Amino acid sequence: MNLHTLKAFRHAILGCFGSAKDALFNTMDAILSEGRAHSFPELSLSSAFKRHWPSLYEAFKDGHIGEARLRKVFVSFLPQPPPEHPLWIGIDTSGFARPRSSTASDRSAQFVHNLPECEKPGTY
Repeated sequence: MNLHTLKAFRHAILGCFGSAKDALFNTMDAILSEGRAHSFPELSLSSAFKRHWPSLYEAFKDGHIGEARLRKVFVSFLPQPPPEHPLWIGIDTSGFARPRSSTASDRSAQFVHNLPECEKPGTY
């Protein structure tokens, strides 16, 4: 990828954030670079996060992301296919299986197939 394109993409993403934009942007970088963090304090230990962990709570409480503008940024940076080929984009909208969840009273049945340890073909 061209570094100028990456810089323009990151700048456009930053423009989608309203209040608390710097903390939200640092959080985005930390999430993308730290795969093992399971909590805000762990996420704040990422080298990409330049703040203290309480600022994460403030960013999510006070921050704003312009969703419509963010969609436009994503679409504008999509790679353009050759004219003779259509562009296919795969989106996964499947539910997250929670077979042992005891607190989610609004769960619905979800078909699960080909699981080696599955006793029945559905989770509830």
